[in-house]
Amino acid sequence: MFLHETPTLTGPKVSHENTEPSQEAHQTGTLKDTQPINTRAGLLSRLSGFFRRRGKTRLANENARHGYAITKYSAGSISQRWLLGQLHTDTTQIKPCSLASAMPLGIITDEASAAGETVAVELLGAIPGTIRAVAAGAVSAGEAVYTAASGRVQSLPSAAGNYYQVGVSLTAAAASGDEIEIITCVPRKLVVEQPI
Repeated sequence: MFLHETPTLTGPKVSHENTEPSQEAHQTGTLKDTQPINTRAGLLSRLSGFFRRRGKTRLANENARHGYAITKYSAGSISQRWLLGQLHTDTTQIKPCSLASAMPLGIITDEASAAGETVAVELLGAIPGTIRAVAAGAVSAGEAVYTAASGRVQSLPSAAGNYYQVGVSLTAAAASGDEIEIITCVPRKLVVEQPI
């Protein structure tokens, strides 16, 4: 039989009397070395200063480094999920691609009942694995898909204009509004010209 003793931790006594730095120290950035990091109050004050930069809340979208998804505000109502989205004039907002020639940013994975609601956007070319998209018409499995009006995707367009390839379809769509599974790519511009 073994007996284990619980070690007793000893160290300097810490006074808990008003060890928080002043609000002025946080705002002016003069917090340096006001609290030793080895005390609970010192650690908390350093962490709170890290997360609260001069009283301003930092959002994940502000640090210029993202994974495969970001959050944007809706520019209007979005009645269906899985639509291609483009940046609005205010770049904090996103809306479904109105025209087939619009450069898509990603696929909007949420619905919004009005402008100003937060929606998730999965970035084209960065999405791991596959994602759903809404077809504008019949699409065969295994073919490249391109931008279409209203945030939908289509097979190779025959009408003259500018389009963007956004991926390859893994499943087929029989009609407009069907959801298909696609592998995305970074949008590649395609110009279809009128025959001479």
